[in-house]
Amino acid sequence: MGADDTLPGTGLSVYTAVYTETGMGILIKNPEAERAVRELADLTGESLTTAIEIAVKERLEAKRAAAPRHKPRSVEEMRAITRKYLTPEARAGLLPPITKADFDEINEIPGLDDE
Repeated sequence: MGADDTLPGTGLSVYTAVYTETGMGILIKNPEAERAVRELADLTGESLTTAIEIAVKERLEAKRAAAPRHKPRSVEEMRAITRKYLTPEARAGLLPPITKADFDEINEIPGLDDE
């Protein structure tokens, strides 16, 4: 790298500007994947980059649409679930109230000290 490689007025080499101001490239080492991308680009008349970009965006969109959406439960739904798993003793109110010590013992995390 010499003076010819320096960007005017910046003191930065051409290589520094190129590698820090562009996105990271992708190297495809799978011959079948490369063949498929080249075929897609030929069929669509797009550049390799555009063909990959569109294909990935379409697949992401399809996967996101197919992913189950999390619907927050209503208070009534949570109460119904709780009732389903309550023991007869708990339903009848026959269990003593749980203390913090009881809760901590039940939910103990091995290796975690109180301090």
